[in-house]
Amino acid sequence: MGTALYSVNEKPVVIAQGDIPAFRDLAQGDKGVDVKQLTKLLVAKGFLNSESSRFTFAVKGAVKAWQKSLGQPQTGVVGRGDIVFSPKLPLKIVLDPKLIKVGADVSASQPAISRLSDAPIFKIMAPDAVSDLLATGMTVKMTHKKHEWQGQLGQLELNQETRQMEATVVRADKSPICGKDCAGIPFQGTTRVKAIAVLQAPVKGVLVPTGAIVTSADQKTVVVLEDGDQVPITILGRGKGMAAVNGISSGQRIRIPNK
Repeated sequence: MGTALYSVNEKPVVIAQGDIPAFRDLAQGDKGVDVKQLTKLLVAKGFLNSESSRFTFAVKGAVKAWQKSLGQPQTGVVGRGDIVFSPKLPLKIVLDPKLIKVGADVSASQPAISRLSDAPIFKIMAPDAVSDLLATGMTVKMTHKKHEWQGQLGQLELNQETRQMEATVVRADKSPICGKDCAGIPFQGTTRVKAIAVLQAPVKGVLVPTGAIVTSADQKTVVVLEDGDQVPITILGRGKGMAAVNGISSGQRIRIPNK
């Protein structure tokens, strides 16, 4: 709150919290939400005791004290371009290097500041050859330098530019994937990390041919023992024509229908 972003004509432009963008000069006698935002800044900086939606004589005095702390003329008037308001603070921003540089011409209509995400966004790009193997909710393990992170695959969607399926990697609690390691990832551009999608989490059970698994008359998943008895089972995982199940013991002989 009140941090200088850049200077225009040797006058600092600061950032403050507020939902309403600066749209006018503010002086004694004005009132409104934008005045309330200004006084919130003045209170946070210790120049005013309480917030107000009215630009009073006391607010004017606080503005002069604030201007003096910045080394600026003490006019008691806040220009439209003196403060940039943001609904949320703190935040990460990047300044346009073409507009914010020594000698550049600036105007209120030129967007010179871009807000960055609070944390890096991780996405998986899936070529057609493997996209059918991926599913929402699948565990994804990632490594970057000495760091290791884990998340779940979000909704798969087609990227219209690359024509590949892609999905954002997220966490159930919506916390940043990289946690305390996020500071080591560049704020801008693309950083590649190694990612492995866990197609099947490790399970422990009895392996049976998938062809031996049938549905009973009462819609239960079962296998048929050698003596004809049906035993309900729970399928833990499948792969390469086999399934890991619970419900039967190792060594029990089962039937495969039609064989």
